[in-house]
Amino acid sequence: MPRRRRPDHARITFALDDVAGDAGPDRHPEPDPSPGPAPEEAAPPRASGAGRRRLRLALAGATAVGVVVAGMAVVDAASSRGSLETLRRSVGGVEPVESAPRELWSTDAQTSGALAALPGLLVVVRDDEAVAHDLDSGAVRWTVPLPRTSRCGGELELALTSPVPDETLVCVTDDVPSQLASRTLLTTTTGEAVDGTAPFLAPQVTVLDADGTATTRPLDASRGWSAPGPDGTVARFRRVGDTPAAPVPTDPSTGLPTDLSGGRAAVVTLEDARTGAVRWEQELPFVAEEGGCDQYSVAEDATYADLDGGTVVRSAGLVAVRGCGVDARFTPEGTRVDDPEKPADVVVQLPDGALLRAVGRGWAAPDGTGAAAVLEPDGALRWEPTGEVIVPTATDGTAGDLVLTRQVTDLVAHDATGRPRWENAEVNSPEIAYVVADGVAVVLQGMGSVLVGVDVETGRTLWTRTIDELVDDGAGPAVGPGMLHVGQAFTDGARALLAVSAWEDEEHSTTRLVALDLRDGEIGWRSDAASSTRYAAVQGRLLRLELGDDPTVARLG
Repeated sequence: MPRRRRPDHARITFALDDVAGDAGPDRHPEPDPSPGPAPEEAAPPRASGAGRRRLRLALAGATAVGVVVAGMAVVDAASSRGSLETLRRSVGGVEPVESAPRELWSTDAQTSGALAALPGLLVVVRDDEAVAHDLDSGAVRWTVPLPRTSRCGGELELALTSPVPDETLVCVTDDVPSQLASRTLLTTTTGEAVDGTAPFLAPQVTVLDADGTATTRPLDASRGWSAPGPDGTVARFRRVGDTPAAPVPTDPSTGLPTDLSGGRAAVVTLEDARTGAVRWEQELPFVAEEGGCDQYSVAEDATYADLDGGTVVRSAGLVAVRGCGVDARFTPEGTRVDDPEKPADVVVQLPDGALLRAVGRGWAAPDGTGAAAVLEPDGALRWEPTGEVIVPTATDGTAGDLVLTRQVTDLVAHDATGRPRWENAEVNSPEIAYVVADGVAVVLQGMGSVLVGVDVETGRTLWTRTIDELVDDGAGPAVGPGMLHVGQAFTDGARALLAVSAWEDEEHSTTRLVALDLRDGEIGWRSDAASSTRYAAVQGRLLRLELGDDPTVARLG
């Protein structure tokens, strides 16, 4: 299939008409030369009127061309800067990687907290300090002391992508009780109940600015456990109400509780990290079907049931709450965007900032009602898909008006409002959209583990390639069928960068980064195979995380 030329978006082209023939009479004709003897050394001949006119036109044309070319260069430069900035602000978007990336800089990543980000910076938390590295050079910009056990940020650790960091970085000390300390009910063979909830030390919060300025204050322990929240906040989680009555009914054959319906409600608070002012607070009732209620026996005559445990994390710009009997998602403004009537639903973010709420795989019910909903960023309903929405792992920022769905076994595209655009029956049982960029969607076809490149404007299939072909160059270990897996995906706007893992045996696996040209599916380059490797996209920079005994983080380019 011939390769199509990529559109150069936002480029302005100027057309120049050639000037043909004489442009008109000369306003200042030269007088006729006076007759006389020719000099022995003739002076250089003067251009005729017509010649001078042509010369002036040529000079004017050259000047115009120079001005236009300079203008086009400025426009192209602005367009390139805009495209690069769009890439950096997109999930999974990285700066152009035209050949196998090399290491530009690296640093020790032995951390007690998580990797985090500030504008232009990667922040590594080591024991009792935060060290900020310039993303481009790796130079240390500042080092700030932190209270011990501080945890910073959080979203980069969970999603391995940080396209648009907050202007400040929030770090909180570890105040979450241990698993055993958070167990609420302890039943013994005598039927006696004991409150196992343990007190914890007063936590602290530190706010870091991009210039290294740090402000630390104590947190009000009565508001519960703490975690970094979005937009310069701290999220808090606590249980309220009386401890459930005991004894807890248990299964005689297993000794495990059979009825955990008597748990306590939870209160979620979002407070300003600098001042402690409460931005909003919500109470969540205990619902037996919600969240996870861990239960296990830790002694022959005792059973612990975790009714108080819970977590609050920042996920896709939302405040995600999960614990025994509670499971909810809130916007930074405090609007609950999950459906309290559907305990199993999940909420994720779409490329244009909208939210997708779905139950299971999002299929419509037999009565035609949708199990999925596309919401505005503030939680208002936008439209209800009837099939499974396939959210791309990485984009270049141009996919805002595209929503891909799976209808039975076909790939169907809609615009952002739900209007159908096209349908492709050639992609058999689409499962994952790894990349949507440069007008192409790279979709995993469930039947046969095949990658398919699809034109997002027409739905036409552009190319196909099996996952086995991605690493079949003789340089890596031989693996059997079905032992390959694409675990991560990124894009530089012209290529899909896929992290392909190969399971060699139960104890060994390797990962290679493979670049596919989006327009024809050709393999541009492959990185060397490495074990215990993950990748991250941080403000458009591609990072490699080496795990294991001596972890490191490296900038690639």
